Amino acid sequence: MISKHKICALLTIAMATWIIYLNWSNVLNVTFMEEKKMSLNQHTISNAVLSATQRSFDISSQINVTIDKLNALLTKKCDGISVDPSNFSVIISNNGSSLSFEEYKQWQAYDFIKRHANPGKKKPTPPKLRKYTDAERPNPKTLLKNRDEQINIEEIEKNVESERATRLKQGDDDILQIAEVQQEISNSFYKVPNLIHYVWFGCNRMRVDHYITILGALRYQNPRLILIHGDCAPSGEYWDRLMKQGGEKIRLIRRTPPEKIWGIPIKVIEHRADVARLQLMLEVGGIYLDTDSAILRNVDELRNYSMLLSESNYNSLANGIIFANRKAWFLRRWYHEYRYFKDAAWGHNSVIVPWALWRVFPDKIHVVKELICRPNWEELPYIYHDLYDWHNNYIMHLYSRFVKKMDGTEEHTVKELAILNTTYGQVARHILWGDEKPRDIKDWLVTCNQTQGLPEIKSTFS
Repeated sequence: MISKHKICALLTIAMATWIIYLNWSNVLNVTFMEEKKMSLNQHTISNAVLSATQRSFDISSQINVTIDKLNALLTKKCDGISVDPSNFSVIISNNGSSLSFEEYKQWQAYDFIKRHANPGKKKPTPPKLRKYTDAERPNPKTLLKNRDEQINIEEIEKNVESERATRLKQGDDDILQIAEVQQEISNSFYKVPNLIHYVWFGCNRMRVDHYITILGALRYQNPRLILIHGDCAPSGEYWDRLMKQGGEKIRLIRRTPPEKIWGIPIKVIEHRADVARLQLMLEVGGIYLDTDSAILRNVDELRNYSMLLSESNYNSLANGIIFANRKAWFLRRWYHEYRYFKDAAWGHNSVIVPWALWRVFPDKIHVVKELICRPNWEELPYIYHDLYDWHNNYIMHLYSRFVKKMDGTEEHTVKELAILNTTYGQVARHILWGDEKPRDIKDWLVTCNQTQGLPEIKSTFS
């Protein structure tokens, strides 16, 4: 015999489940036909016209086309074809019943959401970050080769200038000759110039995650300039789109990857990027961001500190986000410690040394504990499978190199990001469309345009 209490509990669970289902169904405002729509491959199309930008397919009433063939037309890789849903009508017959093309799109959206919106089981409450304790932290003095506070500033400046002169002889751009850079450096209102820097070594296609993070900088920080330092320009549709949106705010700065630091050879490309970001910070200062670090709200209040980093673990400060005045003592001291650089010691000088310097000289830097680089690489499910409460974060490091490991794909499509029910999906929509709510994708599923659904391109940030 089931008690009244158990019956009430079961009813409550059933009601909650039904409400969750309705919330996601109402995103599309869709009503679906019964089982016949789950076996559409057995149906035929009696009349359809597919209009495209470069050519048209006329499927007349004398020809029967299966749903499989229709799907092949709608989802094939783009070769100049872009479906115009307003000129595409379909009637699918089955024993006297019919399915309009509008209903077909709704069914496709429903099926797409089922497959892509919820990649993992959600926790009943948002996950909480673990607090680090002093008991688990190492002795910072054992991590530094030089524990002195005093440094030879003149020697450091001479080294940075020598490296800069070498690059200029190789044909690199002189960032100090850019008028907007000069103006920002001389701006005395904030300690950190409103210049955002990215390092881009190698000739690579810009992925959607790169596009999202740089667009976030434009949308929420609106810097004086975004400076992309590298030896080869990004490529691809997302790069073309970004250049149109950013206009004159985005500048490509030719910069050769450094091959040595304090005379010590650098072979690992990631370590070359680590050194390059420190050197450009020492040249002009500003905000350095990794290409998978997304600004989620205005960060001007963080520019009041001459040096700011974020805690990423109990024994490391992230170098993927750096706020710095070019004359900051901490920045110079960090660079000084590269005298003892070892290419084989992965990450030591980039994240462990600044952590040790912070612990030894805590008054020389401002450290943000949880609102920039948490969740970290040990908390990836919080980003890719759960719904972490990110709304107080200034910045979030998305760790995009782990997308395949976490979600089974090298890169999410815009259509997937539009409905992805995870922290990553929410953050992407917050940047792409200005709010985190899921999008109605039914019209996007009948086009081969990979950026279908993104807001109209406007150079609103210039």
